Amino acid sequence: MSADLGGTELLRPLQWLQSQAPTQGHSRQILLLTDGEISNVTEVIDLCRSISTSARIFSFGIGHSPSRVLIKGLAQSTNGRFTFIPPEQVPRYSCCRTIAESS
Repeated sequence: MSADLGGTELLRPLQWLQSQAPTQGHSRQILLLTDGEISNVTEVIDLCRSISTSARIFSFGIGHSPSRVLIKGLAQSTNGRFTFIPPEQVPRYSCCRTIAESS
């Protein structure tokens, strides 16, 4: 797994998810991995609060400098979980462990 170090755009994909009705009787479990920062953290977290009844976000900050406010806010606003993964750690194992612990 590697990052392209391009821009991080979260608002539009989350707005799209909000516009799609979840399967009846099921909630969404969203895995969000990022190594970056965004300029509209408050707007994104506010949107996440609005989808918290139908979705949980498991957010993973990867590498040296992911936005701690963003990673924590995404998870906390949706009753999900967050994990910070250092550069030397394999993301796959951290993601699986976090999801298993939340079940």
